[in-house]
Amino acid sequence: MVKTSSDEIREEVADFFENHYKNVRWNRPMINGLALKKLSPVERDSLEESYNKAEVWMALPSCDGNKALCPDGFNLKFIKDNWDYIQDDFIRFMDEFYHNGEIVKDLNQTFIALISKCLNPNTMKDFHPISLVGPMFKVIAKVLSIWMRRVMDTVIEETQMAFVGNNHKQLCDCRRNN
Repeated sequence: MVKTSSDEIREEVADFFENHYKNVRWNRPMINGLALKKLSPVERDSLEESYNKAEVWMALPSCDGNKALCPDGFNLKFIKDNWDYIQDDFIRFMDEFYHNGEIVKDLNQTFIALISKCLNPNTMKDFHPISLVGPMFKVIAKVLSIWMRRVMDTVIEETQMAFVGNNHKQLCDCRRNN
């Protein structure tokens, strides 16, 4: 049945995502006896170090600045273009996240764009949801990925490299380059 009113559509979308992300109990496979690689104490400590302004600045250029706007109307291009003026506030935001592991509720908003998979979509299964995250989250994700590069070649087995495609060499060399 095709939904036409905004209330029906809203309910259909909410039901779809609630069902899609609900916690289903199942017996997970055990990994007893597997010899997984472990980080050295130095590598573990490197992941617990605080970030620095240079890492934040390094993350900014790698983020596309002209993507979707946030609810406040700004995108990453605004942050890049005005970095000299807003860097202290932005670093305070990063400090808050680093020390408390929390983000202000008003900044914790993600929009979902529904991209049609077919010519005449009728149900939620006919759409591909794309999350549109704000620029603050993008920068946090990039900084975290910079941290993870420090240890990638330690934790990724050589046999797993087949699953990372053309990034194989980049993943192997990433720690040596940081």
